[in-house]
Amino acid sequence: MDVIVSHVNADFDCLGGLVGGRRLYPGAEMVLPGGESGPVARFLSLHRNALTFRRPTEIDPETITRVVVVDTTFRRRLGPAAAWLDLPEVEVHLYDHHLDAPGDIAAREAHLEPWGSVSAIIAHCLRARAITPTPIEATTLLLGIYEDTGSLSYAGTRPEDLEAAAWLLRCGADL
Repeated sequence: MDVIVSHVNADFDCLGGLVGGRRLYPGAEMVLPGGESGPVARFLSLHRNALTFRRPTEIDPETITRVVVVDTTFRRRLGPAAAWLDLPEVEVHLYDHHLDAPGDIAAREAHLEPWGSVSAIIAHCLRARAITPTPIEATTLLLGIYEDTGSLSYAGTRPEDLEAAAWLLRCGADL
């Protein structure tokens, strides 16, 4: 089984990474390892039927074959899900935009870009593979981009963030 996990106290960029990651890894379980921010919790309460997440206690570690980590390169930020990285024969894939300090997660496949959000990285991966997100998925990815780029105004915002946002709007994201 594939699991997609992000850091504890998930923000919208984590959420976008998880939701977009699920499209890249069909059938994967999206796991929130330990809480979410207030705005994310409110958003999820409105969209529980469309976006299904699991807690680490709901996952049988013996069934995990791949761990996809989004929005962090530090295992300590994964809460109880960090132990999954040490399971025998588990493949790790990593998606992140925080490149200021090297992390401690060893990955077989890494998508690391100095962009404003991990949601933009994943949106570009989806677009490259001709995978169109649903409107709620596109909205969630766009929320991630907007949160981590200050609605595309922070100095760390890159052209790729804007390109991803425009594509997500074309896919039906709701502003």
